[in-house]
Amino acid sequence: MNDSYEYPIENIPAIVQDFRRHIGRRAKTVGDQLVFGYCPYCDGGDNHDKDTFAISTVTGQFECKRSSCGARGNLITLARDFADRGFSLGRELNTYYNIDGSAARFKRFKDAHRPIEVRPRAIDYLLSRGIPEEVTKKYEITTMPERDNVLVFPFRDETGELVFVKYRDTEYVKGGPGNKEWCVAGNYKKILFGMNHCEDFGTLVITEGQIDSLSLAAASIKNAVSVPTGKNGFTWKPVVWNWLVKFEEIVVFGDREGGEITLAKEISQFFPKKVRIVKVEDYHGCKDANEILQKCGPGALVAAVKNAEARVSLRIRNLADVDMVDLDTMTYYPTGIKSLDDAIGHGFHEGELNILTGKAGEGKSTFASQIVAKMIKNGVKCFCYSGELPDYMFRAWLDKQVIGNGVYTEAARNAAAAWYDGKCFLYDNSSVIDEHETIKDLIAQAVRDLGCKFVLIDNLMTAMEDKPTEDLFRQQSNFVKELSRYAKGFNITILLVAHPRKNSGDDNDSISGSGDITNRANIVMRFERARDNKGKLRTDNVSLIKITKNRTTGQLNDQGFPVIYEPESMRIHEANAKPEEFMASEYIPFEPSEEDEIPF
Repeated sequence: MNDSYEYPIENIPAIVQDFRRHIGRRAKTVGDQLVFGYCPYCDGGDNHDKDTFAISTVTGQFECKRSSCGARGNLITLARDFADRGFSLGRELNTYYNIDGSAARFKRFKDAHRPIEVRPRAIDYLLSRGIPEEVTKKYEITTMPERDNVLVFPFRDETGELVFVKYRDTEYVKGGPGNKEWCVAGNYKKILFGMNHCEDFGTLVITEGQIDSLSLAAASIKNAVSVPTGKNGFTWKPVVWNWLVKFEEIVVFGDREGGEITLAKEISQFFPKKVRIVKVEDYHGCKDANEILQKCGPGALVAAVKNAEARVSLRIRNLADVDMVDLDTMTYYPTGIKSLDDAIGHGFHEGELNILTGKAGEGKSTFASQIVAKMIKNGVKCFCYSGELPDYMFRAWLDKQVIGNGVYTEAARNAAAAWYDGKCFLYDNSSVIDEHETIKDLIAQAVRDLGCKFVLIDNLMTAMEDKPTEDLFRQQSNFVKELSRYAKGFNITILLVAHPRKNSGDDNDSISGSGDITNRANIVMRFERARDNKGKLRTDNVSLIKITKNRTTGQLNDQGFPVIYEPESMRIHEANAKPEEFMASEYIPFEPSEEDEIPF
């Protein structure tokens, strides 16, 4: 067999790491590759060339770039070449690919093509279950010579060779001694029952039990097979894979258990073509195909197979079923910077993940804090995470921006607290109550239990969970992916602050970390100090807000909207506009001036 992936190998990153451990070589993660210090095939050659051997953690393909070595292949190749070092893909895959001759170790029956005598007791029992005599004889169902109460089910492969046998005690009483079903002792090849009676490669119908597949055959449904060891056993999958994938589709006719159909989820996940599943209502309250046959007749089985539906993920929706929304009337939350709001569609929208970036110390966190104040004024409850500021500092910044009149007294701060009380919540990064709670857990709680609709995360690197088993880029990608899902799933707005790379440009690739950070964002903004023609910072407190990505309206602004920063109030506003007043006038306490003499 060649090295192509005829059978899907799952969890490739874990298998690649397992290979590294088995050969005992140092390696480092570079993007989606694991790069080894020395090639395990050539050991770097006479010159001990380093970093020439890499394995993709996505596809499992590997290659040594030394021309005199040139080793290449995939995980199957490695399993064959390094079996003596203990590296394995697992028993099932070793069997499927016949790595180290494992497939040759299956036991075989003598006279495996010899017809089987069908005994009367088998015919009588299956007649009592609604299975006609001709079906019993066709599938060669018999009984044990010394125990005529035990049915024998012969499993023949597509060539007609007997490769497996299963037994069933027809007099078994639940809770009594012995087993209801058991398999032939020894390492025999587990396949699907009824393979030798399949007529073509159109539709294959798979049931859980052998009597169920016989029931379908009794209803003249062709290509009916059943699994060898119940709903949880899939050792048959690699053994029959090449035969299985020849079929155009599979219909799953498992047992009905608790409103679900057994085998449906597993087969839907691994079969690369169409999978249809018998609808629960077509069981007519019965448990399985045989009960349907006995209570409703063969026509009900034919209808059930015909009406079986593809199980489509809940993430796939008919476009006509999507809510009709007028984009001009969508809920939006202004940022308070008119030029920015005009460009992004009046402000931030629900369901968006937006990113704010900018160099350290140039005002992006201040701008983010001001947006929080604006959201509170908009009537939007906020949940904030600040990985760099302690909670008292975050509050002090927000208080200054909210008060804004230069009178930063205790009375003014109390008024500010009354203004945002119950409207703004902060992640307590000093708490050690539950170290297992993640930022994502707390976002979900703030949204569900507190009604927060705007989430600020400042910043990406401090908010992520530390997972030693994942490289940094993968952690970033997964974290941002989850944030995007939360924004859409909870219909909230998330503003994520992310640092740029050092000495980087203004494009989205300049943001430090995985490319998925900006790929998953709706809007990417950059906040930075304005510079003169020589590249030096201007001294007039002018900054720029640039839009480098905008899925909402498509409008970009690489030059930036000029805004002015007022150090006294920490407020940011456009040059032709006054700083926004956040609190209503009744919140701002009256501060009397010193008494003077009456001037008359």
